[in-house]
This record gives sequence, C-alpha cells and structure tokens, in this order.
Amino acid sequence: MPKISAGWKPNEKIHHRRGHEFSVDYVFKFVFNLLGPILFGLSFFYNPFDFMDARTLKVIALVTWMLVWWITEFIPLPATSLLPLIILPTFSIVEIKSVAIPYSSPVIFLFLGGFMIALALEKWNLHRRIALHILKMMGASADRIVLGFVLASAFLSMWISNTATAVMMLPIILSVVSMITKNTSETPKNIHNLKISMLLGMAYGASIGGMGTLIGTPPNAILAGYIRSSYNIEVGFLDWMLFALPIVMVIIIVMYLLITKVVYPNKMGRIESIPLIVKEELKGMGPMQRDEKVTLALFVLAAFLWITRSGINQLFNITLDDASIAMVISVIFFVVPSSKATGERLLEWKDTSKLPWGVIILFGGGLSIASALGNTGILTLLANYITSIQGLSLTMLSFVLMIILVIMTELMSNTALSTIFLPIIASIGVSLGFNPVAFAAPMILAMSCVFNFPMGTPPNAVVFASGELKISNMVRVGFMLDPISVLILSMAGFFLSNLFFG
Repeated sequence: MPKISAGWKPNEKIHHRRGHEFSVDYVFKFVFNLLGPILFGLSFFYNPFDFMDARTLKVIALVTWMLVWWITEFIPLPATSLLPLIILPTFSIVEIKSVAIPYSSPVIFLFLGGFMIALALEKWNLHRRIALHILKMMGASADRIVLGFVLASAFLSMWISNTATAVMMLPIILSVVSMITKNTSETPKNIHNLKISMLLGMAYGASIGGMGTLIGTPPNAILAGYIRSSYNIEVGFLDWMLFALPIVMVIIIVMYLLITKVVYPNKMGRIESIPLIVKEELKGMGPMQRDEKVTLALFVLAAFLWITRSGINQLFNITLDDASIAMVISVIFFVVPSSKATGERLLEWKDTSKLPWGVIILFGGGLSIASALGNTGILTLLANYITSIQGLSLTMLSFVLMIILVIMTELMSNTALSTIFLPIIASIGVSLGFNPVAFAAPMILAMSCVFNFPMGTPPNAVVFASGELKISNMVRVGFMLDPISVLILSMAGFFLSNLFFG
C-alpha cells in the first residue's frame, strides 16, 4: 500500500503554552452537539407549532438530534443509530417492539449476506484475480487501461464494498504507473494525466458501479428496506438491476470520456509494458486453486438466484426472496471445507469480525426512525406542502431535489443522507400520484454521484489519502460530472423507474 500523506486532522490536540492539552475542535463539537439533546428535552415542555402534536414534536426533535450527530460524527454513526432503541420506548413515544422490528428488516439480512459473500471473495483473493483479468482484456492502449480500471472497480463494487474495491485497486494502479514511468520516454505531463485518470476513474467507477445492485451501496438497500416496511412493496434484485444498470453504463461512459478526453488527456497511445505487468501479477497469484473455484461458483450461484428468483418461485411453488438467497449462500460458505489440511471451512466465524457491523446497525437505526416519522403523519404533511408550491413543475421539482441531494452527499455520508431524506422523498412521490419506488429510486442513485471532495465517499478518500492527487484534481472533473449525472438521472432515471416500478 502507498504511504498515506500526513496532515493535521480536526481531532488532533493543540498544545498551549501552559502545557495543558486542549482540543478546540472537540470543545466546539461538544457544545454544538449538546443542541440535539437540549432540543429534545425542550420538546417535553414547549410546542411552538400548532399543526403538530406533542408526540410528533418529540420524534422530530429526536431526528434533529440524530441528524446533528450523524453530520458531525460526534460519536460513531452506529452509536447514534441506537438512539431510537433508547429514547422512543423510554419516554413512551413508541413501543420497544415497534422500534426494534426495523433493526431486523429483511434488507438487513440481504446486506449481511452480501457482506459475507464479499468477505469470501476477499479471503480467497478472487476479487484481485477478477480485476487483473479485466485489465488483461483491455490490452496495452493507455486509454483502454484507464477504462479497464474503471470497469474493474465498477464491477467489483456491485458485489463488494466500494471501500474494499478502492483499497484493493490502489496498489495495482500505483505499480502500473511506476512501471510506465520507468519504461517509457513519455513527458511527465502525460504520465501525470494518466495517473490521475486511473485514480479518479477507479474511485468514481467504484461509486457508480455500486448503484447497479441492491447490495452495491447502502442507500439502495435502505430504499428497499424502507419501501417494504412502509408501503409493503418489494424491490426485487433483478428489477433494480434492470432499472439501474443502463444508468450506470451511461454515467460510466460519460465519466470515462470526460476524464480521458477533456480534463486529463494523456496522448500516450499504446504502452507495451502493461500486458507484462498484468502477466507478472497473475503469474505471482498462480493458477486458481480449489477454494477460489468453489468461491467463484457460489458467487455466480448467488447472482444467478437473485436474477432468476421470480421464475424459480413459480416453477417450484416456493417463496424465495433476496434476503434468504443471501443467507443460504452465506451458510454454504461456512459448511464447505477448504483445501487446507487444518479442517478450515471457506468461511470461519472468526472471519466475520471483519464485517461492517456498524453499517448494519446504521441501517436499522435509519429504518427505525423513518418508521417512527411515518407513523406521525408529518411526512405526508411536508410532502403535501412541497407539492402545493405554485409554479413548480414535476421536472423542476425532481431536478431541484436531486441537486440538493448531490450537494449534501458531497459533505456527509450518503447512508445517513438517504436515511433522513428517503421518507420525505417517498411521501412527495405518493402525494404526486407516483409509485413511491418509481419516484425515489432516481433520487437514491443521485446520492451516489459523489465526485468533488474526498469526504463524500470512501473511494474518493482512499485515492486522496494516497497523496498522489489534490482536491483540485477531483473538483475539475466533479464540477462537470455532478450536474451531468443529475441531468441523466432526471431524464433516463424517471423513465426507467416508471418502466420497472411504476
């Protein structure tokens, strides 16, 4: 892995002359974050809104509290997501049973199963082999090499986390750049542009690719869970792919052309050393072993079952859903023995220590508070108000909402953002006479269009932390790619969502 550049971080301590350690940032955050619990406390004694009952005010006060803590990350995001379990039943706002149910939503188990499958891919290094074979297919052209990294990261992030994708791909990119630098007489500018193109293409490809499946990125799964619990509508794995993949392909093509032809053209043509690099990497990995082959077979089986689930249910008269498929495949990984003589299985329970349990709790907390909000009726009231604004067409309303979401997701976690805004967006869609999925799906995809800043998404942070590019490199592309993505989503997104969900 490359050396991560050092720099002052907000939580670093400042040493004052008296020798005492004092964190200005921490004190500011502490004071600011007290506003959340203070507002919640005040909601018990004072209600300034005539249209809102006391119970609704308390729920909104809790949402505000959680929103502040999610944005500032005063405590870990998953810890904030446990507040509904503590606050709502304790103060008799919502019964504990109703609060706890969303934490065990089927979509939670779909994502958990997806994480376990991804864990197996990483454990047996199959994700790296897939990436190298994609690069091998792209040949020796400089621009096609960039496209290879884009496609490899996009494909992998459909099935494993975009963070893992970026971390795995980064050292491969840097080794390719190092080899090119040593073995070509290209100008420093061309090599620099190629490096920036590969880094940004990989990071953006990971973010865009995750839009393609329900398990590819948290907002997609949150949508499926919320829609199922609130509207009793199931968003199928295949339906989502049919809706999202055309959009993913269009945005990827636009992103690739924008980077390689407009912002960072490298003008390098064919680089003969690239096939050698990939060949050496694959040679170092050796031929596929039994464990890799079985892992690949189970991975393909999971994808096949997700895609053909409806036909299988009709053929065998069963009720197989996406979550149960994820669980079945995950359990099989714990059953099948590996080829190691130690009696180890393809997955051992100790491997699950690497699972992002915090993300799963974050899902549950978001679904729980969204359910509480929905039961108060405030979302319907807010949606009716927004849709009643005079002179605001459907096209303009959706475009404005997407712009707001894209701007906000550049500054905060898209997981937290989708949790906060999804109930409002779905309610707006219903008040306009739309299927809530058809209206909300393009909005959810917009939350993955994070191309300007490192803090917006983990792949951006990973490539920025490498020290190989600046924020200005991202902004030059993102400033154009963000509005283009919104335009694509506001046109093709609503057409496709109505086609498959309307």
